[in-house]
Amino acid sequence: MNRNEKTISGIDALEMLEHSTEMTVKIETPVGITSQYHTRFVGVFAETLLVIEIPRISRDEYNLFFREGFWMTIRTIATRGEGATLTFKAQIENVVEAPIALFTVTYPRSVQLSPLRAEARFNVNLPAKIYRDSQQVECEIRDLSKEGCAFIVPLLSPSFKAGNKVSLELTCNFSKDAPLGLLQGTICNLHRSKQYAKYGVRFDEDNIVMAKSLLSRLQFNGSKLVPKH
Repeated sequence: MNRNEKTISGIDALEMLEHSTEMTVKIETPVGITSQYHTRFVGVFAETLLVIEIPRISRDEYNLFFREGFWMTIRTIATRGEGATLTFKAQIENVVEAPIALFTVTYPRSVQLSPLRAEARFNVNLPAKIYRDSQQVECEIRDLSKEGCAFIVPLLSPSFKAGNKVSLELTCNFSKDAPLGLLQGTICNLHRSKQYAKYGVRFDEDNIVMAKSLLSRLQFNGSKLVPKH
């Protein structure tokens, strides 16, 4: 266990997840055969079971690994809060093929949490424009730190990939302060939901001072940071 890793309750951990969050599941049969798959979290049923999509696999793999009673290790990244990897063990309770291929697992009592970032991230709702080459897309910044941010765009907007260099321009008013200029960085992750696509950006090193300046122009309103007026 690394020194930043800690154990938290399953209830607290699952409050950090959103529907459609990607998960990696490593299943082990009673005779020690293991296999790993990527799938998506659907939700919680009756506060006792987690509902997860069955990945697209062969019938032989399905018959071998997706059996009631088998144990698995689940790993996912929290999409809420300050960002962390969540890891826990769970047992398959039910497997359903139709009308939708799903399986349920036991609700974890405890979860191992490993922070992904050292700096604090703050909830915001800041309108902005994102630029990449000739593309210009309206977006909304949802969280912010001195080293990066996360923004959302509608699902039908032009898409970005990890590694893309982008520039962000804040379009909200900041009293009489001088304009910020463009925040530049690199796309480092992507999460899709039914409503929007959410991207994480790590700012370039020479933009960290500008990000600190942006944070200094915000104030806490009881639930998130908003522009000072």
